[in-house]
Amino acid sequence: MPAPYTNMGYTTQLFYGTAGSTAATRVTNCKDLNFPIEHSYGDTTIRGDGSTVPIQTEKIVSRRPTVTWTMQEEPNDTALAALRAAAISATPVVSLIVKERNSAGSEVTILDGDFNIKYTQKSPLGGSKEYDFEATPSRDYNRTVAFA
Repeated sequence: MPAPYTNMGYTTQLFYGTAGSTAATRVTNCKDLNFPIEHSYGDTTIRGDGSTVPIQTEKIVSRRPTVTWTMQEEPNDTALAALRAAAISATPVVSLIVKERNSAGSEVTILDGDFNIKYTQKSPLGGSKEYDFEATPSRDYNRTVAFA
């Protein structure tokens, strides 16, 4: 019987790289890594026989995986500098991979692709400066987002 295993949030890792290539540089200065998947829906409601008000129904027509994370201001953090520069540039697309450790201790890719990137700088009066990044899918470099 396998030993019980609880997968903690810190085992999920973020990697970045140049758009069009596989991300290989680990982002170690990463807090609160999230990847929500939003759906868009098309209306599939039908009239029926007209004896009752129709029940609105819908079907998923697209998925939008987003990666969000927070980084703290660190003066010598090359990943933070590179990601900020990418977001500021005229073509803010980077390669990202999200991986997590499985119960056997191996890293498993759960999301991989090229993403548009932007950030919000937070400068609280009573805390350290932080950057909230958001990445959304891109096809600009012929590398679409894949779920593993």
